[in-house]
Amino acid sequence: MKKVFFTTILLLTFYGSIFAQSETTHTNKPSWFSPQRITYGGNFGGSFTSGTSAITIAPQVGYNFTDWFNAGVGIRYSYLNFNNGTSNEKNNYAGFNIYGRTKILHFLLLQVQPEIDHVWWTTRDNFSGEKNSGTGFVPSLIVGAGFWYQNMYAMLFYDVIQNQRSPYGNTIGYSVGFAF
Repeated sequence: MKKVFFTTILLLTFYGSIFAQSETTHTNKPSWFSPQRITYGGNFGGSFTSGTSAITIAPQVGYNFTDWFNAGVGIRYSYLNFNNGTSNEKNNYAGFNIYGRTKILHFLLLQVQPEIDHVWWTTRDNFSGEKNSGTGFVPSLIVGAGFWYQNMYAMLFYDVIQNQRSPYGNTIGYSVGFAF
């Protein structure tokens, strides 16, 4: 009986020492991903003038790959209403974008942002009452440059694709945004 007990204790000790040797060792090597480098930001805007109203909500989430380069994705919703006296046009845009943004000299900013929007619109002739509506996809390629100060930026941008239904029009636009 003593032999069985002694053999069992010896086997359990040997068995425990095998598993103790198989534990994974962890090094303090830094990971390529750090949650502290995730950024949140985007744009929120509105414009209300005689005959025109516009609202945009565009949150974005990104990652600071370096101190000077940030890239990420965003979603967007815009509502544009134009009334020129003879007709009234209402446009709704829901879209997705990716962006790359780089800082130069700690205060200059360059950005490229491809975007795809789903648009649905209604046009009404104010005199005859005739309505026309439609839906489609609108590609945009936004390029911009501006200034960066702490967590805010101001930028001039242009849509180089110039689709007829682009929410950016055919002029140089401006934007003020934030990132946290």
